[in-house]
Amino acid sequence: SQANQVKKIMTEQILECNLFITSEKENEYVLNSDPQTIVRVIQREPAMFTAELDVVSQSREDYKKGFQKRVSEFSTIGLADERTLALIVIKPKDEYPKLKDPKDAIREGMRRTQRLSQFIYEWDQEEAPQHKITNAILDLISDAGFVRQNIATLSHENHLLSFGLVHKPHDFNYVLPVLLWYHNKELRIKKRGQAKWQSIADGLLDFKEVKTCSKKNAPLYVQWLNQEIETLMENSPGRFCCMFDATLRNNNWSQLANNGILQRETPFGDQCLFDVSRLDTVRLNYSDDVPYYDILVDGRYKANFQQGLFKERD
Repeated sequence: SQANQVKKIMTEQILECNLFITSEKENEYVLNSDPQTIVRVIQREPAMFTAELDVVSQSREDYKKGFQKRVSEFSTIGLADERTLALIVIKPKDEYPKLKDPKDAIREGMRRTQRLSQFIYEWDQEEAPQHKITNAILDLISDAGFVRQNIATLSHENHLLSFGLVHKPHDFNYVLPVLLWYHNKELRIKKRGQAKWQSIADGLLDFKEVKTCSKKNAPLYVQWLNQEIETLMENSPGRFCCMFDATLRNNNWSQLANNGILQRETPFGDQCLFDVSRLDTVRLNYSDDVPYYDILVDGRYKANFQQGLFKERD
């Protein structure tokens, strides 16, 4: 089965890149990390959970019933008593009938039983897509809170922040504001509504007391982010750098729009409550499209489609 091929790649191919070190016990490996961590590889057939959802009609209410039914089926496997990561082989979304794709229900069922999950699509060719399986495993390890070795080159005195919005499944009108904080070799996460910072793994499993909001209500989540940065700065010395997904500019966050972002100003507008001299902000564009910039030439702005790195004039 394809599940067998996934396990074979995990136990053979990934050993070649020194991600895992073999141990004396069968199906047990040592993650090449600091500290070293024992990893046991267990294979399970996922057909019970990857079957299409029991949705009779195409109404939202019927989908919710099918969603909850699948989530409740995970109670049969019980709560995980140790950190458990699941790599699930599943069909692509377009191969399921409308509203019957089970991925969101599987992810929620796994979360409720204290398991972190990643998916990999079934493949048609005879040979398994080794690079995709490897990347999925790396994503799982990242979800468990491990970071790449090269991140250690960052200064321990500085703080790296990343802000984003997590959409609710099948309801893109509401989002959950999330802030990541990396400092002194620790990566932590905080969600709007929760009082404490958590490890990445704990944060991906715990959604108690979170507060979602309309994705168009930028002033609300900008105010929350502003307060969190202010608190961090009051309690931590050093410089801060906060990264933003460029798509946030589509949610009425005018200071992140192409005609609103400025080199010497933060995107917080009048709500800014902290020392901006200690904060750098970076807007990241993950899309495939290449933006163009109007360049001032001989007193007139002209469209420029050349590749390169552009900076405002002093």
